[in-house]
Amino acid sequence: MKRKLMGIILMTVGIIILGVINYGKFKTEIIQRQMKKSILENSVINEKENEELNISELNLFNEGEQDSEYSEQDEEVESNQLKENTASFEDKDNSNNISKESTDNKNVPKEENIKNAYENCIGILSIPKIELEVAISDGVTMKNLKYSVAHYSNSAGLGEKGNCSIAGHRSYSYNEFFNRLDEINKDDYIYIETAKNKFTYIVYDSFIVKPTETWVLDSREKYEITLITCTPIRVASHRLIIKGKLVESIEKN
Repeated sequence: MKRKLMGIILMTVGIIILGVINYGKFKTEIIQRQMKKSILENSVINEKENEELNISELNLFNEGEQDSEYSEQDEEVESNQLKENTASFEDKDNSNNISKESTDNKNVPKEENIKNAYENCIGILSIPKIELEVAISDGVTMKNLKYSVAHYSNSAGLGEKGNCSIAGHRSYSYNEFFNRLDEINKDDYIYIETAKNKFTYIVYDSFIVKPTETWVLDSREKYEITLITCTPIRVASHRLIIKGKLVESIEKN
């Protein structure tokens, strides 16, 4: 009788845990659909709004502002990572914000922060090789990384000359956008779509670096893209880097 009761309890707990995880994924999927629709309908932020948001980002990291939605684990991870690297590229240590995440349901975003990421949406990233299509937010902040991949606002713009750098989480419990990034090989294609243009990049290199090696974000003279995520999954001791070069730019009618 006790064994049967214990089995029922364990099954119930398992169902609850799966429900919490799936709820987070479902909510993220809904947000993603809205963000992509915004891009395709030309509802993107203008240049003035973009500048203001960039200033806000820098304040977030420089002044150590915390979002009340974070769990204690999130706060500890963010604090340790911001101390780890003091170089400057959006304080350069923003690359360390791509970290392992809590499986707790506190990872589910609050409504006011969903609006923030939605307004920051600047494009759509697609990688057919790994069946990925995800919205891109401007500014690598903890908020933006919760429901999209994020563009370093101090790097080259989407499709522009220079090193366009984009970061994303890699988590089985929440935001799986870059989970399969390690499957990308040389000559695979990366596509970026904005309200006005479509850009095609071809991968020419992939490698792993330490979190302190922020040179991967340095500006370039060529038209390039850099994708960044943590590796290994759940350990996040290093960064996986995917490099691509622009091979086609098409202006929409």
